[in-house]
Amino acid sequence: MKLLPKIYARIKGCVSLVTLCQVAIIAAIIIIWESWVESGGAIALFFFSKPSIIAGALIEWFAGGPIGGSVGGYVFAYTIYEHLSVTLLELLYGLLVSIGIGIALGIIMGLSKTINRIIDPFIMAFYALPRITLAPLLILWFGLGLLSKVVFIWMLCFVILAINTYYGVTSVDIRLRNQFDVLGATRWQRTLKLTIPWSLPWILSAVKVAVSLALSGVIVAEYIAASIGLGYVINRATGMQDTNTIYAGLVILMVIGIILNAAMKSIEARVLKWKPTKEI
Repeated sequence: MKLLPKIYARIKGCVSLVTLCQVAIIAAIIIIWESWVESGGAIALFFFSKPSIIAGALIEWFAGGPIGGSVGGYVFAYTIYEHLSVTLLELLYGLLVSIGIGIALGIIMGLSKTINRIIDPFIMAFYALPRITLAPLLILWFGLGLLSKVVFIWMLCFVILAINTYYGVTSVDIRLRNQFDVLGATRWQRTLKLTIPWSLPWILSAVKVAVSLALSGVIVAEYIAASIGLGYVINRATGMQDTNTIYAGLVILMVIGIILNAAMKSIEARVLKWKPTKEI
C-alpha cells in the first residue's frame, strides 16, 4: 500500500489528472461499445460496427490500402491521403477567405458608423438565411470543384467573424481612446496600436467558432456533390450501407477537429499572453 502514493505521484508528474480522466472516459466508451455490439449479434454489428473493426479499417487506410470493400465489394479510387488533402485544402482556403473578408468588414463597420448603418441590414438578412439550402445553387454556379466549397465555407463563416470583430472594435475603452487622442495619435495609429489589439479576444473567439463551422461546411458541401474528399467518402459509404467506413470517416473528422481546436488554443495563448487570466 505504501507504493501507491509513490506510483500516483510519479504518474501525476508525467501526465495531468485531466488527461488521465479523458483517457479513462475514452477507454470506457470503447470497452462498452465493443462489448455491447459483441452481445448484440449481427444486427448491432451492422448498425453500429465495432471499435476494433473501425481501428482496423483506419490502420489499413493509412497504410496505403483501399477504402471500402467491407460491403458490396466497392472500393474508392483514391487513397485516404488524397481524400484528406482535398478536404483540408478546401477547408484552408475557405477559412482564409472567410477570416480575411470577415475581419476586414468588421473593422470597417466598427470604425465607421455610416458604413455600419448601410451594411448592417444586409448582414442580418444574409445571416437569417438557412445557408445550407444554398449549397445546391453553389454547385450549379461553380461546379463540383474547389471554388464551390470555398464559397460555401465563406457563406457559413464570414458573418460571425464580421459581427464579433465589429463588437470588439466598438468596445474599446473610451478612456484609452482619449489617452491616445491626448498623445496626438492619428486615427490610423490608434487603430493599429489600440483598436485591433483590443479586439483580438473577440476576433479569436469568432475564429474558433468559424473553424468548427468550416469543418462541418466542407463535409456538407462534399456530401452534397463531390467526387473526392471525406464528405464524399461518407456519402458513398452511406449509400452502400457501409457503417464501418462511415464510422472510420467520422473518427478522422473528430481527430481533425481536436487538432484544430488545440491549434487555436495555442495561437490564442500566444497572441493573448498579455491578457490576464483568472483561474477557477
